[in-house]
Amino acid sequence: SYGQLIVQSTFYPTSADIIVSCVDTHPRNYYRKYNAVTNPTGYAGGDDAWTREQTMLAKALRTVSAQIPAGLAIDANNDGYVDNVCFVVSGGVEAWADLLWPHMSSLTIERVPINGKVVGNYNFQLRDALLNPGNMVYVLAHELFHSLGAPDLYHYSHLPPDPVGPWDI
Repeated sequence: SYGQLIVQSTFYPTSADIIVSCVDTHPRNYYRKYNAVTNPTGYAGGDDAWTREQTMLAKALRTVSAQIPAGLAIDANNDGYVDNVCFVVSGGVEAWADLLWPHMSSLTIERVPINGKVVGNYNFQLRDALLNPGNMVYVLAHELFHSLGAPDLYHYSHLPPDPVGPWDI
């Protein structure tokens, strides 16, 4: 970015010397696809997955919002929205485009304010994928790239031309 973009991060919930997390009231299977035999508590389809994801993230935000200092710069462009929030969810990824897959989206079901700013864009990451040496930085950077307004730099079909090849961040 030639010094045009600086990403400063803070982590919540806060702790003096360890990383802590919010614990959801639902088990992980609640956020996985439904299967009558192996996962009867899973989500049935797209709308159900969307509602479950949005509700989980809104609860997490409400849990930590009081810990976020009033002076923290969370809206650099003064548009009334928190510039970006990144949720790191425990565990690994599921199948492509399932709820438990890294993605960028917007919180729309519930407006959750933090210090008078509304949370909109967020990145959804999975802890195990971030710890994988082959994925660590690029998945995080790729989803943040979306929060900055960029599209995917690859085709969803695997047909030529391949505009950026393996260089999509």
